[in-house]
Amino acid sequence: MCPVNVDAEKKKISQLIIDAWKNEVDGNREALLDFFSDDIVWHMPGMPQYQGKDSLREFYEKGPKLTAGSSKPTVLGVSISGDFAYAVEQTEFTHLMPNGPVSVVGKGLDVFKKNDGVWKCVAIAVSSNESPMEED
Repeated sequence: MCPVNVDAEKKKISQLIIDAWKNEVDGNREALLDFFSDDIVWHMPGMPQYQGKDSLREFYEKGPKLTAGSSKPTVLGVSISGDFAYAVEQTEFTHLMPNGPVSVVGKGLDVFKKNDGVWKCVAIAVSSNESPMEED
């Protein structure tokens, strides 16, 4: 078994995340969907769980258009075998909603699995930095 170059794998995953954001903003849906595994699990606040690439495709086709977005990913871990990894993101994005644009600053947790030498995102959980708690 060849040793895993963890730093090289972290760079690959970081770039995949950045490219996925660019593809989403640019409306390049097929390239964006290629980022995900077929059995992706995707969580966003205030939305149902999306499971599987087909359900995510439907969301992107019918959902709000992302008009701006960026991510600052940090890959925190790559398994010793080099087949699992996880990353956190600091995100900023704007969706065009029926009542106008909505901007969010938040964070994400991404889980990746490598199959046949290719990293795919298998799970994402995204949340807003805005607190749902009322301040007194």
